[in-house]
Amino acid sequence: MEEPYDERSDAWLTEDYPNIYNRDHGPTAEALSAAATASGSFFLFAPPQLRENIAGASDDYFLLNLDQRVAAQHAKQQARHRKDNNFEMKSPAQIKDHLLATPGISGREFCICIGLLIARTIAPNKEHFDHHWKTTDEGAIPRGCLGQYMKRDRFAHLSRNMHFSSNNAPQAATDRAWKPRPVITALQDNFQRSFIPPPVMAFDEAMLPSRSAFNRMRVYMKDKPHKWGTKLFMLCCSQTAYFIRFEVYCGKRQMQVDSTPPDEKSGPAAVAGCNRSVLYLRGARNATTYDVCLHRWNDYEEQASLCEAILPPKLKNGRRASNKRPAHIERGTYEVATSVHIPAVKAIRWYDNQGVHVLATGGSAQQDRIVRRDPITTTEVEVMAPRAVKDYQTFMGGVDVHDLLRLQRHSLQLARRYRKYYKSLFLGLIDMAIINAFIVFNCRWTRDGERKLSHVQYLKQLHLELSQLQAEDWQQLLRHRGFQTDEWRKGSATQARKRRQRACKVCSVSKADGEARGGETTFFCGECKLKPASKNALAARVFLCNKVKHSVNSVSASCFEIWHTYWENGTLIPQTRNKRKIRARKPKRSTGENGGDADSSEQSGGESGSDSSPHQKRSSGNDDAI
Repeated sequence: MEEPYDERSDAWLTEDYPNIYNRDHGPTAEALSAAATASGSFFLFAPPQLRENIAGASDDYFLLNLDQRVAAQHAKQQARHRKDNNFEMKSPAQIKDHLLATPGISGREFCICIGLLIARTIAPNKEHFDHHWKTTDEGAIPRGCLGQYMKRDRFAHLSRNMHFSSNNAPQAATDRAWKPRPVITALQDNFQRSFIPPPVMAFDEAMLPSRSAFNRMRVYMKDKPHKWGTKLFMLCCSQTAYFIRFEVYCGKRQMQVDSTPPDEKSGPAAVAGCNRSVLYLRGARNATTYDVCLHRWNDYEEQASLCEAILPPKLKNGRRASNKRPAHIERGTYEVATSVHIPAVKAIRWYDNQGVHVLATGGSAQQDRIVRRDPITTTEVEVMAPRAVKDYQTFMGGVDVHDLLRLQRHSLQLARRYRKYYKSLFLGLIDMAIINAFIVFNCRWTRDGERKLSHVQYLKQLHLELSQLQAEDWQQLLRHRGFQTDEWRKGSATQARKRRQRACKVCSVSKADGEARGGETTFFCGECKLKPASKNALAARVFLCNKVKHSVNSVSASCFEIWHTYWENGTLIPQTRNKRKIRARKPKRSTGENGGDADSSEQSGGESGSDSSPHQKRSSGNDDAI
C-alpha cells in the first residue's frame, strides 16, 4: 500500500477476462430510430396497443361492477334524502342509465393520465390531489391547470376502473402476479428486444413499494429504503443502468397446480433464468464470452468444500460464527481458495468492516486498492483488495442507479396513492419503462452529437408530448410497425455475419402446392403475436415480407399489408388458404459460429386453420398475455 499505484491499462478488461464479448451492444437500431422523440422512446416499451388492451380490460371491469356501483350510489342518495327531504332521489334504473352513458375508455386517455401524473411529480401539490383542478388562485399559490387537458371526473373514472386482466381467467387462481401480468409480460419482451446485451451486466434485487396487506407478493427487505413491497430480480447494464430483464418474486408458497415453480423466480435460479433468457434471445449463446460471474454471498449452508475453506466455522448449534473482522486482522486482508477441478472458479474472503465473500468464475486475485470510508474519521481512505472485488465494486452499481432515478424525486408510484395494490404496482412498472426510455433517448442524442437531457428535462418533454396527444396522432401510433430481427448467423467469406431469415407467414400460406417452402424475411411485426407452445420469445413473432409478392382481389400488396389489412392481423385468412396451418415453432439453436448453422427458416405445414391470436382494437385483458 505504500508503493505508488500503477493504474491498470486500458485493455485490463480483456486481460483479466479473456475472450470477453467485444461486439456491438447497447440500444438496437430500431430502438434508436424510435427514440427521436421523448414519447417515441416511451412507446417503444409501453406500446399503444398495450394501452388499448388496458382500456378494453378497464371497460370490462366497469361493466362487471356496474350493479354494485348502482346499489352503492342509490344507498347514498337514500341516506341524503333522509337528511334533506328536498333532495330529489333517482331510481336505480336512472342511475344505471346515467352510468351506461359514460363514454368508453381509450388508450389515448391513459397516455394523457400518465402525462398529468408526470406533471404532478415535477410540480407536486402536497395538500390534496383534487387541487390540481382548482380554478382560482390563493395568494401566491397558483390555480391548478390539469383541467386544461382532462376533466377531474374523467380522470377519476379512469383511475377507478383501471384494470389489466380478467379476474375470471384460470390463471388468476394460481399466479399471484396475474393482475398486472399483461404489463409485466409486455415490458419484459420490449426491454429485451430493444437492447443488445453488453459484456458486463449486474444482477441485483429491486423493490416496488407496496404496503397493502392484499398484495400477496409483498415481502420485507430491511436493507431497502422502502422496506415493504414486491421484490424484483433485475438484470441491468452496468454502464448505462438500462434494465434488460426482470423477474417478479411471487413468494415461496405461491404455487398450486399449473403454476410456476417458486425456485425458478428466486435466488440463483433467477440469476440463471434471466441470463439464459437474455443471451438466447440475442443469439449470444454462440459466444464464449458471457461466462464471467461475480457472486457475493453471506451464508450458504449447502456450499461445497471450496466455500467451506474460507467461510466462518460452524458452531455447535449449527449457526455460523460472527462475520466481523477480528481486531488482529488488518482491514483489506483477503484469502483466496481456488477450485482444483475448475481453476477459473475462485472463492474470496475479503475483510472490510466485516468479511465479504465473493465467488467468481473469472477475474484476477492480484492485489489492488479501492477507496472506502474510514468508520471513525469518515474520511476516504485507500484499502487493499483483490481485483475481483474491485471489479465487483466497479460494475455492480447499475441497478442502484436505476433505483435512484426511479424512486427518488420524480416517481409516479410515490406521487399517486391507490387503495388497490395492483394499480400502484402498475405505476411502478411505468416508472421502469420511463427510466429505460430516458436512457435510450439520451443514447440517441449522444449518437447525433447533441447534449444529453437531464432526467427532469426529459420528463418535462415527455409530459408535453403525452398530455397534448390528439386522436389523429393516436390512430397513427396504433398502426403496426415492422422490425428487423437481431438474430445473426455466420456469413460468407466476404461478410462476417448475416441476419437470420425466417419463413414469412403469408408466403407460407400462399405458396403453390409444388413448392417446398415459401419466402423468407428478416422483418417481423412488433405487435402481432402467435400462441406458441414454447416460452421462447422468438417463437411468437410473426415474420412478414415487406416486398410485393402476392395479390388479393387483383390488387398487388406486400405480405405485411396482406396480413394486417386483408387478413385483419391473421384472423381472416381465406378459406382456400386454410389447408395450411401457421405454426409458432421454437427457433432451432445453431451449433456455433464456427460449427455450422442450423436451419434458418421456419416451415409451415399441416392442416386446419391459423393459430394466430386475434388482434383487435378492444380485447379482453387476458388476451394481452403475450
